[in-house]
Amino acid sequence: MRGVVRTDARGARCNVRTRPEACVPALRFSAMHVSANHVDRFLRAAYDWGEHPHPIGFMRVQEIIKSARLRVGYPDWNYQDDMINTVLRHGLFTPERERSRKRDLIVRLVWTEVGLRRIEWLVQQSQNRVALHDHLHTSLVTWAYTPASAESYVRPSDFESTDDCWFAGTRIPLNVVNLGVSYLAQEGLLEYDQRKAGQLAVRTTSKGIRFLHSNQTVRDFMAAASQPPPPDSVTNHYSGIYVGGNATNANLASGSHNPQTINQGGGSDALASLVSQLRQVAPALGLQAADAEDLAEEVDALEREGAEPSRGRRIWRSIMRILTPAVTTAITAEAEHAVHAAITAGTDLFS
Repeated sequence: MRGVVRTDARGARCNVRTRPEACVPALRFSAMHVSANHVDRFLRAAYDWGEHPHPIGFMRVQEIIKSARLRVGYPDWNYQDDMINTVLRHGLFTPERERSRKRDLIVRLVWTEVGLRRIEWLVQQSQNRVALHDHLHTSLVTWAYTPASAESYVRPSDFESTDDCWFAGTRIPLNVVNLGVSYLAQEGLLEYDQRKAGQLAVRTTSKGIRFLHSNQTVRDFMAAASQPPPPDSVTNHYSGIYVGGNATNANLASGSHNPQTINQGGGSDALASLVSQLRQVAPALGLQAADAEDLAEEVDALEREGAEPSRGRRIWRSIMRILTPAVTTAITAEAEHAVHAAITAGTDLFS
């Protein structure tokens, strides 16, 4: 079968269908074509085809790949091999083999507990409108900023052909994309030009570029922009004692046994950035539904109450109890690095 026989890291021949584990070192480079986005689309397509929770026949894999619109631009069998290798390596499936002509051939892919949890989460996440819009809005601003020339305009209809037009394994409809473009233009993150090629075109504004450098979601960025800047000084009357002056990140004590802590905006940017990091990495953690819901609630609580040090530390401890085990279940190396970065940022902020 074309594209099945490969060369391993030592130059020996290996076969992805008979011995996929032997091909893992050599496939790491070619398997970079298979991103987490592609894996989610493959899983969701298998689910929509009714292949869940039943094993997937080897010959059905190519049909599922086509259904997920993943084969364009890659040799069919090579990409199929990379996809099989990737889902096996991440523990989403185990191979079921049969003996044929003195060889063990993979005949079916059997869902693992990790794979079943992942598809369950994808189905739930696809119905989460807030998460969808967070993904879409960030992706649109980033995509419109991609052209080499800052003066270039792009057509929203072209966004459909990108991987970012997929969320939780499901394609985002064009009407939802157009609504997202309208919202971003209204908020000043994108600007229109109706004259380009007779079609609607957009580009990222200077405000949109500031948003991209903030590492926040659009809603967090807009909420922060609407907040008045913190005052440079504080006037406090407490038990008849006047306290005035610059009090940024200061501990003020008034009276004999009445300490009062006043935090003036010093960690607000760091807190907003941490909240945004956590929301961005959460979908790639492969958490069970209950843990994913708990994490979302704790992150919301951190956003509301994290500026108060004792509350922030308590909430962060709860988040750490979810994040620490998730390091081993992250679906990609990029997600694992993002979890470590979020843990480091949170520990620095609340230590």
